Amino acid sequence: MHDATTPTAHPTAETIATLRARTLEDLRRIAPDHLGQPLSTEQLAGLFGVQAATVRRAHCMSGHYLGLRPTKLNNGRLRWTLA
Repeated sequence: MHDATTPTAHPTAETIATLRARTLEDLRRIAPDHLGQPLSTEQLAGLFGVQAATVRRAHCMSGHYLGLRPTKLNNGRLRWTLA
């Protein structure tokens, strides 16, 4: 049995709703040290509390993730900058 402070392997519906409600403005407020710094897809996903595949899929489908548009590097990787 898990209590409220113990992370579980599968997120609860409440956790998912909280993550989806997080906006770019929230991220700018809680992680100001990342503003202007290039981030990998994995780092960006970690800041938003999602899997890197979620960010990649959103970019593939719509060209952005929550309004953020990456720079594509010569090696094919994406570099994200929070402005």
